[in-house]
Amino acid sequence: MLSWLKPVLYAYGAGRRQPRGLYAAARLPRNLNGWAQRMEDATRRYTPIVVKFDPDFMLASMEMWRKSLDLQIPIADDLKIHLMENRHRLLERFVTTGKAWKIIVHDLKAVDNPAGLEDVRLAVQAFLSWAEDGVQALNDLAPKR
Repeated sequence: MLSWLKPVLYAYGAGRRQPRGLYAAARLPRNLNGWAQRMEDATRRYTPIVVKFDPDFMLASMEMWRKSLDLQIPIADDLKIHLMENRHRLLERFVTTGKAWKIIVHDLKAVDNPAGLEDVRLAVQAFLSWAEDGVQALNDLAPKR
């Protein structure tokens, strides 16, 4: 049996009487026989993956979403009403998207053009800040309970 698996099996009751109580299933052993060290060693063995990253879609999406939600581009009246009614929900989703994109571009390392990648990082941060500020402004306007 794998040495690191044995404490986990014992934690869930294999080979001994099942523990009782509300938190019994959540009990884990304090020492997993160096599991954390083995995970750290495993992550050091992997070589980086080279990815061709074209930020045009990301930049165009951020610009279009921002301009459409701020009603800066010509759009149909029905869509304007929809955007105004659902502004808070849309901004919250833009915050989620902005955070995900921030994680992605943070972990990238430029091979050819480091200044271009830094510009994308700044654009993503500006988009995220805009969305978070919009959510905060709408929350401030909401009636207090």
